[in-house]
Amino acid sequence: MVTTWIKTAGACLIVGVAGIAHAQAGTQTVTFRTPAGLVPGDIALGADGAIELLPGAQVTRDNGQPSVLANLGQDGVVLHPLSLAGLVRSGSLVTLLPQAHLLGGIGAPAVSVSPGAIVDGAVDTSFTPEPAQSWSFSVVFPPGPGLDIIVAPGKSADVAPGRFHAIEVYPNATLVAHSGTYFLDRLILYPGARVEVRQSNGPTRLFATAAPLLAGTWTFTPAYEGLALVQLGATALRVASPFRGTILAPSAHLELAGPGATHRGAFFARSIVVDAQVNVVYESSNPIVGLITPPDDDLQRCAEMIRARDDLSGRAREVAYQADIARYCTMPGAGDCTAELVGRVNVESFLAAGRLIGETITPAQYLALMRDLIRKRHSWESSAALAGALCSGQDQDGDGVPDPDDQCPDTPDMTPTDAHGCTDSTLPPAPSASDLRLVFQTKGFLFNQACSHAPVMPRIPAGAFYRPAQIEKGDYIFSGRVMNQPQGCPVWYFFDIEESRPGQPLHTYMVAFADFEAYPNLVGIPATPVPPGFIQFNPLPTDAGTRGQLGSVGGRFIRFRVQAMNGGGISSGWSEWKVTTNDDCTALGFSCK
Repeated sequence: MVTTWIKTAGACLIVGVAGIAHAQAGTQTVTFRTPAGLVPGDIALGADGAIELLPGAQVTRDNGQPSVLANLGQDGVVLHPLSLAGLVRSGSLVTLLPQAHLLGGIGAPAVSVSPGAIVDGAVDTSFTPEPAQSWSFSVVFPPGPGLDIIVAPGKSADVAPGRFHAIEVYPNATLVAHSGTYFLDRLILYPGARVEVRQSNGPTRLFATAAPLLAGTWTFTPAYEGLALVQLGATALRVASPFRGTILAPSAHLELAGPGATHRGAFFARSIVVDAQVNVVYESSNPIVGLITPPDDDLQRCAEMIRARDDLSGRAREVAYQADIARYCTMPGAGDCTAELVGRVNVESFLAAGRLIGETITPAQYLALMRDLIRKRHSWESSAALAGALCSGQDQDGDGVPDPDDQCPDTPDMTPTDAHGCTDSTLPPAPSASDLRLVFQTKGFLFNQACSHAPVMPRIPAGAFYRPAQIEKGDYIFSGRVMNQPQGCPVWYFFDIEESRPGQPLHTYMVAFADFEAYPNLVGIPATPVPPGFIQFNPLPTDAGTRGQLGSVGGRFIRFRVQAMNGGGISSGWSEWKVTTNDDCTALGFSCK
């Protein structure tokens, strides 16, 4: 056979090399399993044989919660001295050697904890991972042998998605990859190789028969939008430099290596070893969600499988979560900017609905907000330049009008504006607040697909109400925190307030807060968290609507009760009516006096 060499920026593309084995064109099936009660998005390391953390290895999460190690195989889970992980679910023996530390518990039929090892959580030897959940999807390799991309030292190659035989990147060489799907028989990144992933239109997916060595560095521009490497064959895979993304190699052994390296993502293989002094930081396997639960088959299930980011909090986390649902489920192939803007619109719509329910805004104001959001969405959907400006930080007040065109900067949050960024006070016709309140009280509401299989909401207690001496600091109101909802399922807290004013009739109103609006510091005390099991909100006198009323209570007598409702319309019962005493405050760690 004749070999043809083609030069492109120093990369050799070899066509038609005799004697090279190629993946068969056609459909191949990828199957892996997770223990009962766990889906891939919950797991940091998932194996069907064995998991081993060598001395000093760590598997953690950005938010401090326990990471999950899940093994269905018979060769067990072993944590060596000074290794650290979260919780373990295993179908066979779990062994902790001296000075190993688990921040969570263990569920396994057999457990061996050496002296000096620490398990912070419970040990459950009645646990069984069966019936395990099986996840399958098909990979269709295009016909033809594909080209060889060999990037020599000091050279670079810009390679579009497609079918390849091999991609090999040598030391001091650069491969430029893009959003889209790559099919290849072999992927090798030698030490010192560089991969620049340009992601302007969604995630990058690599389907490889074998990827024996990944020792190069990865960068993502303009931002990380997801990377999935799926190895179809049984060749052992070694990741020897920092990696970010999801690796799925259900038939292979996976070694996460590189002393001092930090790998971010989720990793699934037949067996997994984390080398000594290597760190793994869990990041959800969102990049494979669209593969294991195709949105065309079940869009709702796809959205339910998405997990929110650990490295963000509050509104930024909610926007990123909605953007990931768009990126991987509702709008696959959409660019990062489009996904981000959709995330912003979805969160603002949710907040507007919550304010409507809590009577912070009127029905007419709500309709004006929605009209404004819809008009601006149509504008940036039809103008790439406008969308780019909004995504590049040129909208400091977040009103959807780029700063160069904004004649009224510093517009308050969630305020309708005209095309020049100035407040539009025009209100459309709307139903009365009392009629709308009746609808919500009898029918509930539906906002978030992540709540579709949520358990029943518990009845939560009213906690306490505290008014600091400084009037401008508003008030602090507490309730029990809802703890049993799925990740990504938002919860609203509705406070029914009865306020006594001297010489006046009883004043009643309702205030609503989203869980991600919680105030973290106990009654404003720096570095003092709210006690576990409780949630605190801080209405201010300057807040709009009923929040401002609650934030201005002053010395007036109030009693209140609380009810929770999730984003799927499931609500708890009302708590008992509460009048705060100093005993309530003392139980929370401060004094009301």
